Amino acid sequence: MTLDVTNTGNRRAKEVVQLYVSDKQTDISRPELELKGFDKLDLQAGETKSVSFKLDKRSFAFYDDKLSDWRVQSGQFEIRIGASCQDIRLNQILTVRSTQKLNFKVHTNSTFGELRGHPATKPYADELIEYFIEHSGIDFNLGDNDENFAETVISFFPIKNMVLFCKEKFTEPELEQALSKLTEQVRIYEERV
Repeated sequence: MTLDVTNTGNRRAKEVVQLYVSDKQTDISRPELELKGFDKLDLQAGETKSVSFKLDKRSFAFYDDKLSDWRVQSGQFEIRIGASCQDIRLNQILTVRSTQKLNFKVHTNSTFGELRGHPATKPYADELIEYFIEHSGIDFNLGDNDENFAETVISFFPIKNMVLFCKEKFTEPELEQALSKLTEQVRIYEERV
């Protein structure tokens, strides 16, 4: 990525050009802006200089403890360039497609949080969480203190807890069907990536 910087003043000036990346579709906790490069320029009055930044895998990656490696999630990233994170002057949205296989395995001990963390299983996991909240008999209501309390607590539950807490409303055969559906969603997703 290359851009031109011009000193429009009538005196020599120095400028720092900073490049930030922002993951617009992440489902994990990441900083809003991550500094990925910078360059210091010394410009004479009216002078223009080009600045180049190389965007590679690491520019979009985060460290995944489960893989013990850096990983890139497919999705939209915003590139922001400015003198600081508070002084952004250019921005551009990029779509990044990851080629990394996750080898994600679904099993009875998979937690709802893990299932929500994978793009293939997140939509169905969200449905299962809603079902769990409605049929488990657990009172997750804390008033106005935390609207997401139930989802936060449930994210640590393994999917097999559906049978335990939902009693006759969610049976072992239904658990097996849910696991099969989730496994199939992962298989289809990984074939496309």
